[in-house]
Amino acid sequence: AAALLANHHCKGVGVFYRGVAAPIGGAMLEQSLMFWSYGAAARLLGGKDALSLSGITLCGAVSGIPLAIWLTPVEFLKCRLQASHTAKLYTGIYGCFRHTIKSQGVSVLFTGATATMLREVPGGAVYFAAYEIISRALTPKGEQPSTLTVIAGGGMAGFSYWAAIMPFDVIKSKMQTVVSDAAPAQQFPSLPSASSSSSSSSSS
Repeated sequence: AAALLANHHCKGVGVFYRGVAAPIGGAMLEQSLMFWSYGAAARLLGGKDALSLSGITLCGAVSGIPLAIWLTPVEFLKCRLQASHTAKLYTGIYGCFRHTIKSQGVSVLFTGATATMLREVPGGAVYFAAYEIISRALTPKGEQPSTLTVIAGGGMAGFSYWAAIMPFDVIKSKMQTVVSDAAPAQQFPSLPSASSSSSSSSSS
C-alpha cells in the first residue's frame, strides 16, 4: 500500500497504467486465438457437444500453443515497460519496440518463450476444465447453465488458471526484464537458472 501511495504521489495515476497498450492489444487477439484454437481442436474430436471432460482438457491445452506464440513478444514489451528498472529506458511501447529491435534484434522479443508455453498449455487445460466441472456440477441434467452458473464457472476458471501457472509467470517475467548488454535469453539460458535467480532475488 505504501508503494502504491508513493507512486501515486510522485508520478500520478498514469504510473498504474504504464505499459497498458501492449496488454490491451494482446488481450484482444489473445481471446480470439484461445477460443478459435479451442474450437478447431474440438471440431477435430467430433465437435464441442461430443467432448468428454478429458477431451475438453486436451482442447484447452491445445489452445495454449498459439496463445504462447502470440503472447511472448506482447508480454516482453509489457514487462519491460512495467518493471521499474527497465521502464526508465523507454519512452513508451513504440520506443521499447524500436530500441529492442535495433539493439538486440527481433529474436529477443521471444525471450521467455519456453516459460510462456509452459504457462499457457497447462493453463489452457486447467481453464477450460475448471469451467466445465463447475458448470456441470451446478446445472441440473437436461438444462442449460444459468447466468450465475456461468459466472461461477468463469470465476473458478480464472482462479484455477492463475493458481496453476503463477510460478511460470514469475520465471517468464524475470527472464524478460533482465538489463544486460547480452540478450536476456543469454543471461538466463534455461528455466532452472532463471528460477534460481528469481529465488535469490526474493531472499535478498
